[in-house]
Amino acid sequence: MWRRLMTYVDKMRVKQKLLGFYIVVIVMPIILVGIYLSTGIRQNMIDTKLKDVELSSQKVQTDLANIFVTVLRVSDWIAQDPNLPLLVTPTYQETYDVYEAYNKFPVFDDYLKYYSEIENIRFIVTNPTLLTNSNVIQLTSEIETSSWYQEAVDHQGQLTWQLIQDSITQTEHLGLVRSVYHNDQLLGVLTIYVSDFLLSQVMNTSTNNEFLILNQQQLVHQSDHNSLVFDAFQEPLTATLKQNSSQAESASIIKWDKQDYHVLTGNVTLQMSLISPLSLVTVTSKQIIGQEVTQLMLTSYLIILGIFAVSLIVIIFFVNSFDFRIKQLKKSMNYVATGDFDIPKHIQGSDEISEVYEQLYVTMESLKALIETNYDHELRAKNLLIKQRDSELNRLASQINPHFLYNTLEMIRMKALKNQDPEVAEIIKLLSKLMRKSFEKNEEEVKLKDEIAFIEMYLAIQKLRFGERISYDIYATINYENYLIMPLILQSLVENAFVHGIEMKTNSGHIQVNIRESEYLEIEIIDDGIGMPSTRLRQLRAELKDHTSMRVGMINVQQRLQLYYGDDYGIEIESIEGIGTKVLVLLPLERSKEDANNHDY
Repeated sequence: MWRRLMTYVDKMRVKQKLLGFYIVVIVMPIILVGIYLSTGIRQNMIDTKLKDVELSSQKVQTDLANIFVTVLRVSDWIAQDPNLPLLVTPTYQETYDVYEAYNKFPVFDDYLKYYSEIENIRFIVTNPTLLTNSNVIQLTSEIETSSWYQEAVDHQGQLTWQLIQDSITQTEHLGLVRSVYHNDQLLGVLTIYVSDFLLSQVMNTSTNNEFLILNQQQLVHQSDHNSLVFDAFQEPLTATLKQNSSQAESASIIKWDKQDYHVLTGNVTLQMSLISPLSLVTVTSKQIIGQEVTQLMLTSYLIILGIFAVSLIVIIFFVNSFDFRIKQLKKSMNYVATGDFDIPKHIQGSDEISEVYEQLYVTMESLKALIETNYDHELRAKNLLIKQRDSELNRLASQINPHFLYNTLEMIRMKALKNQDPEVAEIIKLLSKLMRKSFEKNEEEVKLKDEIAFIEMYLAIQKLRFGERISYDIYATINYENYLIMPLILQSLVENAFVHGIEMKTNSGHIQVNIRESEYLEIEIIDDGIGMPSTRLRQLRAELKDHTSMRVGMINVQQRLQLYYGDDYGIEIESIEGIGTKVLVLLPLERSKEDANNHDY
């Protein structure tokens, strides 16, 4: 299975491999890990949401407690005010006296002015001589028969919290109720209403469904944004409050209308209150929390999806750029493979692909140069072959049947011996050998030792001709027997040294041939003839370089050598007028096959 998969992957294009690698190694693991973690993260987010609800509820409880504590303090200050009995106990004869007494007791108005927590203050009195105003209220039968009034009187100064319908405004308020005594005499019942505006302001700071409940069943206030109706929700909520009445704070789950609700209950701590505790109830729909968490996770997923989309666009751009450069490299390689070397020198980028392309370009340049060199070599070889064939044709056109010449020369030699002239016989013998060798030179290359023997016969003939006027030497620092050389090269140069150097001297002359080895096979032909002027030497060197002369001698030798071996080989010439000339032949170190095999061993 694994081998089959690897075979399939190996057949894919690089672009497909990179995209597949991105999807398999990056995208899929992130998706799988995301799916694995999403459940735990979702539950953590729900728990965090519920914790936020709890903290928000605790803050609302604290703010409500601060309001109620202020109301309690004001209640204590009024009940303990020494001027209150002076206002309530006297029997007033005139209305003016009542108003005068009210003006001397501005406490109610001052507290209403400076404490925004208080909606209103009502003090219920039994003194019939007092007049009813906004704060002091005469006891009526309706008030006297009300439960809250009777409860306040029965508790004899202890504090209670009640929902009271105001006798003046006929609106219902949460109020602090207490009876006030002086020397065991009932002065009246003090009622302080809590500000509905401030209750709304505090409860609206939370975004949750908040209910302020009195006596575990009476709704005092609720936040303005509540999505739940207390009357419809009252039965399960009341049951939960009664069940957890012994706990200061509790959390529970209730079912209502086919939904689960998370209910937090907390008692608002009220100093000096005997009964009627206030409870803050926070109700949160688990379905809504789940929807909010789901929405938040969907938003997160969309952001992640957007990041994936951006990364996918980037990776596609990178892969396309990479694929384009790979295709450009492949296209250029195909061009080079088919012999088309017209490719750009560079491609975009500076990474490994660019380095490979540069190496391809260098290889192409080397291959191109090699082909051009090979072409030049083949062209030289063809030109040399043409020249050799022309030379053969010219020689064949001008030569006489060689056997006829050999027989004739042999007959002349025998005549000379018969006439007792051995010198002439020797010359004829050498000439016969020289001509025989000359006619046998048909190979492209011959052994150097045969060429040396050939020029020795030529020099021996000249020695017999001119006697003491000419001398020659051949020196070798190497064993040259099996080195290869083109035929008739050295003979032409030796003949040139003799004809243009030695023969034109009036006194004796000397020709020396030196053979040595360096990075080339070097053969020097030195004569002490008449030399040549410097102008003629420069002209000859130019002709050797450009092959521009129509002369047959050294120019022909230079052409043959360079056509066959290349431009690095050939002849160099030095000459001083009146002193002599030196011709240096540079040849490759090329041995015959037999000698090369012997050297290998």
